[in-house]
Amino acid sequence: MKKKIRLKDISDETGFSIKTVSRALNNHPDINKNTREKILKVAERFAYQPNLIAKSLRENKSYAIGYIVPDITNQFFGEVALAIESVFKKRGYSLLTSFTNGDKEK
Repeated sequence: MKKKIRLKDISDETGFSIKTVSRALNNHPDINKNTREKILKVAERFAYQPNLIAKSLRENKSYAIGYIVPDITNQFFGEVALAIESVFKKRGYSLLTSFTNGDKEK
Protein backbone atom coordinates (compact mmCIF):
# COMPACT_ATOMS: atom_id res chain seq x y z
CA MET A 1 0.00 0.00 0.00
CA LYS A 2 1.24 3.45 -0.91
CA LYS A 3 2.22 5.80 1.93
CA LYS A 4 -0.21 8.67 2.51
CA ILE A 5 1.67 11.93 2.00
CA ARG A 6 1.29 14.37 4.88
CA LEU A 7 1.98 18.09 5.22
CA LYS A 8 4.98 17.11 7.36
CA ASP A 9 6.48 15.18 4.42
CA ILE A 10 6.24 18.25 2.20
CA SER A 11 7.56 20.40 5.04
CA ASP A 12 10.58 18.12 5.50
CA GLU A 13 11.31 18.12 1.77
CA THR A 14 10.99 21.88 1.27
CA GLY A 15 12.37 23.12 4.59
CA PHE A 16 9.29 25.25 5.20
CA SER A 17 7.16 24.92 8.32
CA ILE A 18 4.01 22.81 8.27
CA LYS A 19 1.98 25.98 8.73
CA THR A 20 3.63 27.60 5.68
CA VAL A 21 3.03 24.45 3.63
CA SER A 22 -0.63 24.41 4.67
CA ARG A 23 -1.08 28.07 3.82
CA ALA A 24 0.61 27.66 0.45
CA LEU A 25 -1.57 24.67 -0.45
CA ASN A 26 -4.66 26.65 0.57
CA ASN A 27 -3.58 29.67 -1.50
CA HIS A 28 -3.26 31.98 1.51
CA PRO A 29 -2.45 35.56 0.42
CA ASP A 30 0.41 35.96 2.94
CA ILE A 31 2.56 33.34 1.21
CA ASN A 32 5.26 34.55 -1.16
CA LYS A 33 4.73 33.49 -4.79
CA ASN A 34 8.11 31.72 -5.03
CA THR A 35 7.50 29.88 -1.76
CA ARG A 36 4.07 28.75 -2.96
CA GLU A 37 5.49 27.53 -6.28
CA LYS A 38 8.24 25.49 -4.55
CA ILE A 39 5.72 23.90 -2.21
CA LEU A 40 3.24 23.17 -5.00
CA LYS A 41 5.96 21.50 -7.09
CA VAL A 42 6.89 19.18 -4.23
CA ALA A 43 3.23 18.47 -3.48
CA GLU A 44 2.67 17.56 -7.12
CA ARG A 45 5.79 15.39 -7.26
CA PHE A 46 4.63 13.54 -4.14
CA ALA A 47 1.07 13.30 -5.57
CA TYR A 48 -0.23 14.94 -2.40
CA GLN A 49 -3.98 14.61 -1.83
CA PRO A 50 -5.48 16.60 1.05
CA ASN A 51 -7.48 14.74 3.68
CA LEU A 52 -10.96 16.04 2.87
CA ILE A 53 -12.50 14.58 6.02
CA ALA A 54 -10.00 16.40 8.24
CA LYS A 55 -10.54 19.59 6.26
CA SER A 56 -14.31 19.35 6.59
CA LEU A 57 -14.06 18.84 10.36
CA ARG A 58 -11.66 21.76 10.73
CA GLU A 59 -13.75 24.17 8.66
CA ASN A 60 -17.18 22.84 9.62
CA LYS A 61 -18.04 22.33 5.92
CA SER A 62 -18.79 19.00 4.29
CA TYR A 63 -17.26 19.64 0.86
CA ALA A 64 -19.80 17.14 -0.44
CA ILE A 65 -22.22 17.38 -3.34
CA GLY A 66 -25.34 15.21 -3.39
CA TYR A 67 -26.57 13.53 -6.56
CA ILE A 68 -29.88 11.68 -6.49
CA VAL A 69 -30.38 9.12 -9.24
CA PRO A 70 -33.82 7.72 -10.09
CA ASP A 71 -32.58 4.57 -11.84
CA ILE A 72 -29.26 2.89 -11.04
CA THR A 73 -29.53 0.61 -14.07
CA ASN A 74 -29.65 3.51 -16.55
CA GLN A 75 -26.14 4.05 -17.95
CA PHE A 76 -26.86 7.73 -18.56
CA PHE A 77 -26.97 8.52 -14.83
CA GLY A 78 -23.66 6.75 -14.26
CA GLU A 79 -21.99 8.80 -16.98
CA VAL A 80 -23.44 12.01 -15.51
CA ALA A 81 -22.14 11.01 -12.06
CA LEU A 82 -18.63 10.46 -13.44
CA ALA A 83 -18.67 13.85 -15.16
CA ILE A 84 -19.94 15.64 -12.04
CA GLU A 85 -17.37 13.90 -9.85
CA SER A 86 -14.45 14.79 -12.12
CA VAL A 87 -15.38 18.48 -12.07
CA PHE A 88 -16.00 18.75 -8.34
CA LYS A 89 -13.04 16.58 -7.30
CA LYS A 90 -10.71 19.18 -8.83
CA ARG A 91 -12.32 21.73 -6.51
CA GLY A 92 -11.94 19.56 -3.41
CA TYR A 93 -15.47 18.17 -3.20
CA SER A 94 -16.73 14.60 -2.89
CA LEU A 95 -19.79 13.28 -4.68
CA LEU A 96 -22.41 11.45 -2.62
CA THR A 97 -24.82 9.46 -4.75
CA SER A 98 -28.20 8.13 -3.67
CA PHE A 99 -30.62 5.98 -5.64
CA THR A 100 -34.40 6.36 -5.46
CA ASN A 101 -35.24 3.44 -7.78
CA GLY A 102 -38.20 5.47 -8.99
CA ASP A 103 -39.64 6.02 -5.50
CA LYS A 104 -40.72 9.68 -5.40
CA GLU A 105 -40.89 9.57 -1.58
CA LYS A 106 -37.14 9.01 -1.35
